[in-house]
Amino acid sequence: EIKPEDTWYFEYTKQLNELIEKEKNNGSLDIDSNKLASNIKAPQIFNKPLYFLNIVFAISSSVKHLQYPEHISDSFKNAALKYIDSVYASTDRLESLQSILLLTLFSIMRPAVPGVWYVLGSALRVCVDLGLHTESNLINPDSYDCFTLDIRRRLFWCCYALDRQVCVYLGRPFGIPEESVHVPFPTDLDDALIVHDDTVHDYSKRTSTMSSYKTVSLAIFKIRQIQAEVQSILYERKELPRKYKDLKEWRRNISN
Repeated sequence: EIKPEDTWYFEYTKQLNELIEKEKNNGSLDIDSNKLASNIKAPQIFNKPLYFLNIVFAISSSVKHLQYPEHISDSFKNAALKYIDSVYASTDRLESLQSILLLTLFSIMRPAVPGVWYVLGSALRVCVDLGLHTESNLINPDSYDCFTLDIRRRLFWCCYALDRQVCVYLGRPFGIPEESVHVPFPTDLDDALIVHDDTVHDYSKRTSTMSSYKTVSLAIFKIRQIQAEVQSILYERKELPRKYKDLKEWRRNISN
């Protein structure tokens, strides 16, 4: 359990109150607390959490764009970017990929510099570098525990879905070719059931009667696969799969 005095909020308010008190003692009548707060530097230990916290708030306020002024989500994004070097340079490459994917999500909803095409490109390069796109004989899934294996699958399919979404919108070739993808979907189990467990080899092979929000995510991944096939056949002139005798039969199957 974390003590209140060990949290950044406690330390932040303490430092802010000290700065305000100092200004009062110096005779200042018009004290700008926001300006004083901008001078407060977070200790290194809080940098990663502050990035993820602020970028999630930025995305959330962008989703509810009719409820919040535009500058609200931009402020959260700018606050997150102050700490982005900490997550980019993380020794945990999966954590780094998470940080880039969150920035990609924000860039989809709000104009940002760099744009979504470039941020997504960074995410895809990290994804391929980590070998998340395949679990063939070259990448042995047994070398990962069940918890990490599911995280790797989640991150890959999030990359895949964003890649297909953006490329279909912009009419550009996919960052990871369909024939290079050899990885199962992540498990549909509720997160409460996914823990570090040495007795479990692969959570994707387990089922539960508990409902899970990830049912929607898995459906979206399948939709992105259909979109990718439509893009490839109709707009990139890819050869029709042999199981179809003509384009009409393929169209009927896609419609179904």
